[in-house]
Amino acid sequence: PVISGFTTAAALQIAAAQFKSYFGTKGSSGNYFAESVYNFIQNITTAKLWDPILATATIVMLILLKKLGEGCKRTDGFVRSTRWFVSMARNAIVVLFGMIIAYILKVTTADEPLELIGDIGKGLPELKPPPLSTVVGNETLYFTDMLDVLGPQSIILPFVGILESIAIAKAFAGGAPVDATQEFIALGLCNVVGSFAASMPVTGSFTRTA
Repeated sequence: PVISGFTTAAALQIAAAQFKSYFGTKGSSGNYFAESVYNFIQNITTAKLWDPILATATIVMLILLKKLGEGCKRTDGFVRSTRWFVSMARNAIVVLFGMIIAYILKVTTADEPLELIGDIGKGLPELKPPPLSTVVGNETLYFTDMLDVLGPQSIILPFVGILESIAIAKAFAGGAPVDATQEFIALGLCNVVGSFAASMPVTGSFTRTA
């Protein structure tokens, strides 16, 4: 029941947070469900036309490509194995499709009809020990200062990440037992190693279970 409730609540929050991207509205996507819905309503007049069109097209493509591979296996004949491969690669295919459409619209229209994320820096981060301080505005925050700012969240967030990962593992397991200890070790190692490359926190992603 705990994992089911957590999964349902997370699904609602994820869906509400996507309103901004789906409709291309201005403002913040919000940090929780009510805020996301409120911000969307406040900025609904800034919605764009092409963002929901492209978003809907990609959703339809994902559904169709998923159905394309139903009943097919990698070990089947050429046609069925190709269908399986295309279905498994549907996320990458849809992303590539969206990139092409966005580029075409960008170079063929005077303005930008889609809400783009902007330029992405090139290269890989330098491998080095994780910093124990950061600068916010003109103030330097050390590790203890960060803990003071985060408060109880510094303890709660890792447990939420672990719970999320286990919930996703159960979704993929299809009824098979999930080794929670193994999940703990994997997440811990990933986050420790990733910190040397300034990676984002490593945890599960509910969007991958869609």
